[in-house]
Amino acid sequence: MVAHESGRWNDVPCNYNLPYVCKKGTVLCGPPPAVENASLVGARKAKYNVHATVRYQCEEGFTQHHVATVRCRSNGKWDRPQIVCTKPRRSHRMRRHHRHHQHHHQHHHHKSHKERRKHKKHPTEDWEKDEGNFC
Repeated sequence: MVAHESGRWNDVPCNYNLPYVCKKGTVLCGPPPAVENASLVGARKAKYNVHATVRYQCEEGFTQHHVATVRCRSNGKWDRPQIVCTKPRRSHRMRRHHRHHQHHHQHHHHKSHKERRKHKKHPTEDWEKDEGNFC
């Protein structure tokens, strides 16, 4: 027996040679969702078949976090993108701290070993002096 879309049954045996052809469903997805600081890999299409997968790539200078692909689901909607593209940046405090250390290092680099020993302070004195310049 064969079930029709209406839910009724037909008495045609299952092994009977019917002229039915399986076709792809008419459900399609539109363009994939936009992702900040990322672009699609490959050609962008207006419509995508169910189960189609697209891949994102972070723009130059950005770092990828999480999965870079999304899939067109049978309801015509895309998976929610998980990919996040971030730009690595150093904080202002870190840059200031780095410059302070470079200057501090260069200043001591030009002194002789005897002068450095002569000006060496107890560690707690340095700690108190530099108290406002930590990160």
